[in-house]
Amino acid sequence: MKHYWQRVFKVKDGKKNATIKIENLLSIEPEIGPFHGFQQQQNQKEESRNNYENIISEKLPPGTPSYRRVSSIDSAAALSIESGISTTGTTENNNIIQQQNSLEASPISSTTTPSSEMDLLTVVLRKIRERKPIDWPELFLLKNDHCRFVVSREKELRRMRKQNPIPPEATLLERDIVDNYRCYQRALEQVTVVDELYTKLAYFIMRAESYWYAAKVTSDTSLRHHFYALARHNYADLLVEARAHLKPDDKSLLTILEKMTQILVESGAYDPELVAECQKTVFLAEKALESTNDVKRERKIIKIKTNLLSLNSK
Repeated sequence: MKHYWQRVFKVKDGKKNATIKIENLLSIEPEIGPFHGFQQQQNQKEESRNNYENIISEKLPPGTPSYRRVSSIDSAAALSIESGISTTGTTENNNIIQQQNSLEASPISSTTTPSSEMDLLTVVLRKIRERKPIDWPELFLLKNDHCRFVVSREKELRRMRKQNPIPPEATLLERDIVDNYRCYQRALEQVTVVDELYTKLAYFIMRAESYWYAAKVTSDTSLRHHFYALARHNYADLLVEARAHLKPDDKSLLTILEKMTQILVESGAYDPELVAECQKTVFLAEKALESTNDVKRERKIIKIKTNLLSLNSK
């Protein structure tokens, strides 16, 4: 429930001008947020959590702080925080994926979802459960919510992991982040999007990156392997879709290819068929760039070829 009003007044005395902005916001947020519907069944989750916390309690000293979120909005992930997506204009002038931005530079840093956005997010998640197609702005709400939850926590987790020894509460924080990744992934797995190119590509990117960034966070070897496998699979599908609709030297296609090869390097997996597709794509891009001079695209190609060389040398 929310009540918000805003008034802006401009005053002047003939010599000076002033702008006065008055805002008032009253909001009451539910204890159980919209992502609750994508959690595991309550009995299974409670049993799993109890078993896990029994193990953790043996390792952690009394009074160890918890990083669990107060509400149960299981959003997640920094999946697309490093990729902006353009949905207007031509393919040549308006790329789907913008340049990579650092997590710290992201404007999404708050851990509290505004009430108005919470209302819209609830509507979007209801549409997902009802299998109704959603559009790009609605996908952005999902992205915005999971980024708001995870970005600051991942930053804190990185800080903890630099300490020697690593504090025991880092285990709980990591679990909290990974839990939210998985809930977010389940939500995306149920999404149906409208039949529009940019919306479909945005959706493919969100799914692929949700697994990739989850793999970067978890310290569990088997879970990391699982996430990387899903990331490779989803990026392979994304690469096929992008190649079918974008020019060979399109910056968005090159960005997808760069991330695909980076995932292959990080995961340590050598997939001959997938590597061959990447080599074919970068060859076509180089050929298309022969008649032009684009430093940014050329740098991407150099990075892609470096990744491929790293794979071939293993």
